[in-house]
Amino acid sequence: MKKITKKQQHAIHALAYMQELFAAYPLTELVYTTPFQLLVAVIMSAQTTDKQVNKVNEQFFRVVERPEDIVALGESGVGEIIKTVGLWKSKTTNLVKMAHQLTINDGQLPINGNSKIVFDAVAADTIRPYAKKVNNDINIREQQRQYADAQALYNDR
Repeated sequence: MKKITKKQQHAIHALAYMQELFAAYPLTELVYTTPFQLLVAVIMSAQTTDKQVNKVNEQFFRVVERPEDIVALGESGVGEIIKTVGLWKSKTTNLVKMAHQLTINDGQLPINGNSKIVFDAVAADTIRPYAKKVNNDINIREQQRQYADAQALYNDR
């Protein structure tokens, strides 16, 4: 059996701690790849399970990539796609309002909770967790990438 150096012991402890830390802060179960997709998912998630939102968004994001796509679909087109989500009529209206506001604001997404861009379509208490989630996910994903790199280096020893 190969003897483990002090440096390797510290690395093992650090990796174990990081693994514990990441388990305590799981990423959202909502599936998204862009902040815009997360915003859409958050709007649709009220009174609906993440599982159902993900199922609907799988189809929705095949058609919608940008706010302009929602505006082009209009309420009838958006409603047809998301009608299996609870409260779909009000969510359809809110999605179209949000998309319209984003198109007239050069597509700027509300990355901080003080943004007024989407507040007309979405309540402030929805935007604050969204903004926090975007910022946290970016930070956590970077930390997870660093953890994976460190784990790979350790495993390659």
